[in-house]
Amino acid sequence: MEWPKPEHMALVGPIIRAEVGDVLKIRFKNKASRAYSIYSHGVSYEKPSEGALYMDGSSGYGKEDDVVLPGNVHNYTWFIKQGPSESDPPCIPYVYHSHINLAKDTNSGLIGVLLICKKGTLNYDHTRNDVSTELVVLSKAFDENHSWYIDHNLKQCGSIVVCKRTRKMGETHWVESNIMRSINGRSFSNLEGLSACAGDKVAWYFLSFGDEMDVHSTFVEGQVMDIQHQRKSTASVYPGTAEAAFMIPHGPGSYRVSSMMEDHYEDGMSAMFVVNDCLYPNASLPVTTKTRMYFLSIEEDAWDYAPSGRDQLKNTTLTEGSISNLFFDPTAKIGGKYIKARYIQYMDETFLSTVDRKPSEKHMGIIGPVIRVEEGDELIIYLKNKAKKTFSFTAQSLYSTPENSGYAEGLFAGSERQYKFQVPTNVTKPGDPDCVVRMYFSATDYTRDVNAGLIGPLLICKKGKLQVDNQPVDNTTKEFFLLFKMFDENKAEYLDTTMTTYGSAFTHAQRQEEAFMLSNRMMSINGYSFANIPGLDMCSNDNVVWYIMTIGHSTDDVSPHFQGQTFADSGRNSDTVGLTSGSTKTVRMVPDMPGTWALLSVVNEQDIMGMNAKYTVNACQDRPFYPRDNIYTNVQSPTYAPMTRRFAIAATEVNWDYASIQSDFVSGIGLNDPRADGNIYIKHDKNFIGTVYKKAVYKAYMDVSFTKPVTRGFDAGHLGILGPVIQAEVGDFIEILFHNNASRPYSMYAHGLMTNKSNEGYFYSDGRPITGQHSVAPGQTVMYRWYVAARSGPGKGDPNCVPHLYYSAVDRTRDVATGLVGPMEICRKGTLDQSNRRRDVSREFHLLFKMFNENLSWYLDDNVKQHAPGRLGTQFDLDSKFEESNKKYSINGELYGNLKGLMMLQNETVVWYLYALGTKTGLNTVHFNGNTVVRQSKMNKRTDTIEVYPGMSEAVTMFAENAGSWMVNSNVDIHFTSGMIAPYKVFPL
Repeated sequence: MEWPKPEHMALVGPIIRAEVGDVLKIRFKNKASRAYSIYSHGVSYEKPSEGALYMDGSSGYGKEDDVVLPGNVHNYTWFIKQGPSESDPPCIPYVYHSHINLAKDTNSGLIGVLLICKKGTLNYDHTRNDVSTELVVLSKAFDENHSWYIDHNLKQCGSIVVCKRTRKMGETHWVESNIMRSINGRSFSNLEGLSACAGDKVAWYFLSFGDEMDVHSTFVEGQVMDIQHQRKSTASVYPGTAEAAFMIPHGPGSYRVSSMMEDHYEDGMSAMFVVNDCLYPNASLPVTTKTRMYFLSIEEDAWDYAPSGRDQLKNTTLTEGSISNLFFDPTAKIGGKYIKARYIQYMDETFLSTVDRKPSEKHMGIIGPVIRVEEGDELIIYLKNKAKKTFSFTAQSLYSTPENSGYAEGLFAGSERQYKFQVPTNVTKPGDPDCVVRMYFSATDYTRDVNAGLIGPLLICKKGKLQVDNQPVDNTTKEFFLLFKMFDENKAEYLDTTMTTYGSAFTHAQRQEEAFMLSNRMMSINGYSFANIPGLDMCSNDNVVWYIMTIGHSTDDVSPHFQGQTFADSGRNSDTVGLTSGSTKTVRMVPDMPGTWALLSVVNEQDIMGMNAKYTVNACQDRPFYPRDNIYTNVQSPTYAPMTRRFAIAATEVNWDYASIQSDFVSGIGLNDPRADGNIYIKHDKNFIGTVYKKAVYKAYMDVSFTKPVTRGFDAGHLGILGPVIQAEVGDFIEILFHNNASRPYSMYAHGLMTNKSNEGYFYSDGRPITGQHSVAPGQTVMYRWYVAARSGPGKGDPNCVPHLYYSAVDRTRDVATGLVGPMEICRKGTLDQSNRRRDVSREFHLLFKMFNENLSWYLDDNVKQHAPGRLGTQFDLDSKFEESNKKYSINGELYGNLKGLMMLQNETVVWYLYALGTKTGLNTVHFNGNTVVRQSKMNKRTDTIEVYPGMSEAVTMFAENAGSWMVNSNVDIHFTSGMIAPYKVFPL
């Protein structure tokens, strides 16, 4: 008899619960019509109980768990050796799933939840004793095109012949129609049973699995949850990851649970959370201590994305043959001016006098005014709609009632109304700035409204940090609010009005063309493109807080990167922060390097298409200033003499083989078989390049003569295409003698380190003359000198060593695609021994998860000429199959398990440095089979899957207790299927 599960779980498999120290026995029977398995994250197992098919050297009984045939039974034994860390919640969720063909098995529906709890959390019947209700939310775009049952489901088509023909042709609309964006397998709020009592203790388990589009931020309107020691209403998850949240719901009624990804919301990823009145004593919200009122109107206005008419980052016009011409040439497309809707602040309920923005707020651009509240306040918004469309108001991390929902019936043109909210207590946590940022927005038609321009910042401040007039008590802090957003004007309400206003006339057919639609997708920061945002000025040693926000599509994750400075984020030092749609970050910076610096999203497409800015750090007379332009003579240390670490590194052209062994590491099938999923990536004939490409890489040399390259030893054998590891400790100087032995200009740019403008190695217009370090010509040699300041190294919440990337940045996108990228490792003083080995761990590995897009390599023409002569004289850049064949989803430049050298002994402490870099689909969820890792911060987190945003780096620590041959891979479906897999081995003692 089937054991009943809660109605709201729908397609999701049952919750399997265990405590640390338990042994789980799973008797798995396959009642389906094809082979499946069960594999779980977060547990330990021996080979006969892993449940994942790949070439791990097992055979016989050790392989029976990988493929359970129809009608067969297999017994799995899982050991719960490790669980929630001290700072984790009582129970943490993991995903379990079938793992024969990862993408097809999970798109067929085989996904469930495993819960690992601290000892003493579960009752005798396996239920939790610390909560009343458990709710599961699986956010997933089920791609039925990649289900095992697509042929069966085709039979439901009105015309099977037409559907089969359309499928074979790969017609875009047909493919898209089979991608079902859902919560627990239900779309458009069809999920039943997602409910709890007001005043209940409710545990939520948010999870995701799938492809590049399966990065999710789920917003629960009107309620607030505890997530990783923060109080939020939005939970973010990534393919293969899960997140625990705790809630005490208030206010009986129905509340929307929906994706904050615009396309997911538009296509049905929503549900209703019903809060029942069960007469519990703590069902009501506590009485508020203060009421704060804001008077906002919604008004239509013309907006110019680039009022200067120039690309301020490159100091060029916007229409002289660059990519900006697509967005700003009004003779071919609409240009850079659009009609938008904006939130405008007024003095009072008469809506006669606006609140003018201060000079310090001129950078805010299109976003709404700052709404400041304190924890425990009541917030009343008086909203007047002066626009011609229906709009509304809602906000993150605030309590509200259903009648105050911004998703319900909106405010009609010319109407007014009040929205009432209550601010939770304890939104900020110890160590946070005085205020943290959330967002408010219109949600009558969420996708349409936010693209129209209706977004603004909500600051939730600690008690006592605001004055009577809602301004901060501490006025010494410099505040900047940044919304990184691609405004999709195709989805906004005002495209027709814009064309009428500016005399543009396009037919319906023209408006459906991809080039036209692309021209209306405006990459921006606060509505400004190509570094047109004004007012990002500060003084050296100012206390600066950056409030960073983003809203966008499912593949619009952003990676804001501050050149020249670093910031503190929850006890960690960094220069790059990753956000997914609906996410916010509050970070603190004390700028110490004067100059004009670039601020950009390091996601390739976003930067290229204008999501960038410049900010200036001035040496102000009224600020204490320690001269840093000559940092190499002015840095002093009271306790030790600085060490200078010297490296001789050259850019060298090589022939690189992405897959010397051309077999699928998962199935064992030869990739030369045209039926293999990965055939397109290794195919080699007169029309396809294959796996060997001309590339440029960084190589270390023994001395400055650049005649004897450094031979990589056993510890460096895994680095693959990466440049040499640059290691240093806080307080050190780094000197790189860089020789360009390649045939075109390159450079070296380092994340996180302190450098003056002359040694930056990044090419853009910063008001200073271009030097040889910005662009090193072929045959030339230059010296880069960098300083490892305290803010470049580990923060209070960091491990002893933190990773950074270095790469060539004459043209960052193309230089990195060509191969010029390498790792850095910055440690606390005293961590490295005389051989540059860490004293505190047994072993270290550096892994770059990156799709090398050879279509963007400087050597594409050379590679076509050498390896695909049949393409010569053709428009090969228009062939989608050829383009796809040149995308190499690799780990350290190796595909399908070809990376070697990831070996360790059982019970060793191993540090993995994980890196990502690349495109808007470059976010990776790195998964370790066989062992778990700890991501160290102020609040340590145990997991086996870590998200890494493009341009970011993570250090995680593994205690390799589970011996065997295992796999490390990206859990994103297309990355996994396309070869982003490597073996690692733990040798038994």
